[in-house]
Amino acid sequence: MYSILLVEDEELELETLRDYIDWESLECSPVYAVHSARRALEVILEQKPDIVITDIQMPGMTGLELAEKIREMGMQQKIVFLTGYDRYDYVKKAMSVEATDYILKPFTEESIGQVITRVKEKIKKEQWMQQSISSAQKMMFERLCCHRDGYSETYGWIQQFSESQILEETLHVIAVYGSFTREQCREFLKKNKVILHYIVFDRLIVCLVRNFVSSKDMALRVQNYFQTYCVAGCSVVYLHNAVPLEKLYVVCQELQELFLPMFYSEIRIWEMREALDMASSMEKKQKDYYDREEEIRQIQQGLLCYSRERVMEELENYLKSLLYLSYSQTVFYSLELCKSIEDLYCLRKSEEWEIELKEIENSIVQSCHFEEIRLALYRLFDILTIKSGESRKDQVAEQAVSQAKKYIKDHYREAVIVEELAQKAGISTNYLRTIFKERTGATIYDYTTHVRLEMAKELLTDETQKVKDVGAMVGYENSAHFVSIFRKKFGMTPNEYRRIILEGKNMVQKRNGKNT
Repeated sequence: MYSILLVEDEELELETLRDYIDWESLECSPVYAVHSARRALEVILEQKPDIVITDIQMPGMTGLELAEKIREMGMQQKIVFLTGYDRYDYVKKAMSVEATDYILKPFTEESIGQVITRVKEKIKKEQWMQQSISSAQKMMFERLCCHRDGYSETYGWIQQFSESQILEETLHVIAVYGSFTREQCREFLKKNKVILHYIVFDRLIVCLVRNFVSSKDMALRVQNYFQTYCVAGCSVVYLHNAVPLEKLYVVCQELQELFLPMFYSEIRIWEMREALDMASSMEKKQKDYYDREEEIRQIQQGLLCYSRERVMEELENYLKSLLYLSYSQTVFYSLELCKSIEDLYCLRKSEEWEIELKEIENSIVQSCHFEEIRLALYRLFDILTIKSGESRKDQVAEQAVSQAKKYIKDHYREAVIVEELAQKAGISTNYLRTIFKERTGATIYDYTTHVRLEMAKELLTDETQKVKDVGAMVGYENSAHFVSIFRKKFGMTPNEYRRIILEGKNMVQKRNGKNT
């Protein structure tokens, strides 16, 4: 569908034009209708219609003046004049403002249909041409930047584009180091018309910018946009001076070689000459391979000692040892550290951490800046801190419960004071009550009662001991209370229990005597 704007000062004619024609069948929708050229300008700015059909003779501002204004604003609507004069001077004026066609009054549905058809064909042809030019331009830039002989191979195209003023003779070049999707690049390109094209290399985007804007200013804009899509932000290199087309390949090669310096650099925006100097000095700092097992062992020891401070200190030392290695070595040793820690804690066996561990390793493999590796390892150690804390917490809880159980067994005759048990374990009273119930299935009171009554059962097998004495021996001074608790626990009184046990013993003894 093509949107259309009708401009006519005579209300009846405007309504007739709007309602008499079947615009839907002509693939025109929506249809806007206004009574003046000034209102038409507002609608054009707001709605951006594809086609404008305007009367020539209107008070205030004529249709010709409206067309001139449209072109002055840089708008590309197809303009069709509606006129009652079929004279050469009108046609000449219409052509001077790049009108596409005109319709004579009184109009017919057929005449308007024919004009609209011609206008649509012209729009389609221009769109096709623009797509062809864009595709050719894209291919040309790709060859200029990625092939050593790209300039000579595309020289004919360059001449054509230069003559049609589609391409400048020189461009500014801005490189962005980071990990971005093509959709993010396309969105940025739409918002910044001064960028003619961009080329995507591995973890690098090279933007070709028209040379009438400041390269440093544009570099800051690029950085502000893309750093929101990267975990640790992005690095940007810009060329202060414009680059001739024949130099694009060499510049792109140098920018690709700057990946490692940008990977380690703490400064995130560089002028290219300064970046090359920094890269030269970095070569002198590059290290050779050496075994890092001892450093990994130190980190593991810190983890086993539950010392976060020691672990973080050892981790920073490990990261420093990776500085200025090749990119592949840095990634390799970072993954080695991850694997050794995961094995130490058996993290891969835990579904709870499986997904997050994969994300950490992926972020290391796909990292575009050393800070991303640092953040990934810090995240791993945050997980270990949680897991170490949970492990330590489990040990403390297990130890506290064991101590409490032992104390109760050794002192069941005495009153068991939970506060004292908690104090001995170094934890709070409520926490001791909670973990004791979780690990034994019984409260401290119930467990103490259980221990006392089990001991009472043993003592009751001795006929010489009175029931009240047995109660006192297991911590119950009040014999009635002892009997009540015993009955509640076993469904019988201590005396009944004793009688059953003793009868059982007698029967066994008689049976053994007979057998003898």
